[in-house]
Amino acid sequence: MIFIKDWKVVLLGIILLSISNYPSIYDGGMQNTAYSIITFNAKNHSVPNGLFEVENFIYNHSKQFFYIGIPPYLILGKTPLYSDLLPNVVEISNFSSTYLASYGIKYVVTTEKINQANLTLVYTSGQFMVYNVDNFKSVAHSNDSYLNVSVTPYKIIVKGNGSEAYFINPSINGPSGLWNTTRNGLYLVIPMKNGIGIITNLEPKLNAELMNIDYIAIFIVVLGIIISKKSITNKLTRLFQIKVNKTIRFLRKVEKR
Repeated sequence: MIFIKDWKVVLLGIILLSISNYPSIYDGGMQNTAYSIITFNAKNHSVPNGLFEVENFIYNHSKQFFYIGIPPYLILGKTPLYSDLLPNVVEISNFSSTYLASYGIKYVVTTEKINQANLTLVYTSGQFMVYNVDNFKSVAHSNDSYLNVSVTPYKIIVKGNGSEAYFINPSINGPSGLWNTTRNGLYLVIPMKNGIGIITNLEPKLNAELMNIDYIAIFIVVLGIIISKKSITNKLTRLFQIKVNKTIRFLRKVEKR
């Protein structure tokens, strides 16, 4: 590395490759590369203050995972605004409480009054109204009962009775936040053992390992340029090889799973 003449080009190339190949950056529930976000042509948008109050209400009155239904006239042209402020937004086609509960929707946010059974107005702020779906139970169930659910960007945990959990995933019919791949139509099927089912998304952790390799590579290039002592460069190269081998072992463990 210390013999590279045009080292600036090499260093810049490594940095650009590191940025463009890092996919685990989330923007409104959608995956984007860091490069696409950095080069995105941002525009100014205004959001009604009432929507912030709605967001605050929902976060303060909810202890479980659920989806929020929004009618198409609010979604159209404003999806990034609402999906970023409100968690797990789903576009809905009607206001039947049975339909909404079957899609794991606990709240409906609208600007028009709704006159439907089992939909209760629980909050109003400005032009926005929040309706509670009274017969909502959970976003996951087994053949026996509804299940307790814990969801993070990396893991879904279900607890209760049953050998399999069916996690409701309405993203196929509208925008939602996490876990947008289903194995069985509307449901994500999670095997359960001793009353617990766990499914893990290893992609963010894997991407973090790959990024660490990129950082070490950049560090070695810079020091290789500055430091001319071969022994130090060899030690840094060895550290890089150790990190690569560690990542390879991690990938093999993932494959065995």
